[in-house]
Amino acid sequence: MPALGRLEEGGYLKRGKSGARGRSEYGLTAAGRQLLKTGWRSLLDAPAPADVEAILRIATLSLMCGAENTRVAEYLRKGAKAKSQESRIRKVDASTASAELSTTADGQMYCWMRATHTAARFAADARTLRKLATQLKQLKLSS
Repeated sequence: MPALGRLEEGGYLKRGKSGARGRSEYGLTAAGRQLLKTGWRSLLDAPAPADVEAILRIATLSLMCGAENTRVAEYLRKGAKAKSQESRIRKVDASTASAELSTTADGQMYCWMRATHTAARFAADARTLRKLATQLKQLKLSS
């Protein structure tokens, strides 16, 4: 079920009138306002999701709801650490696949390329999250 549907079903959103192309307006209920006011705190304490987009959405939401830059920066660093660990695992996979290239069929070539690419992507995600954390700590955000 899409996020808006789950929030509506949970009593956090109320669907308004339908607009152009069948799109609906949504408004926060009292429970939704309370969730928005406090719900982000537990997200920063939980393990960072695997998806960078989710990490960035949680960081942005937290900042918009009043979280301190330093706390959100630490959350970004936590996400970076998880991405770095995943990159190391994928590098081992790539190394194993590379060692097997000369002894196996062409299908192993794809496995090696894919593992190498995935390791590089996780490493790049980790670098970017660390950079964002550093920059965020230096920003002066207005409330």
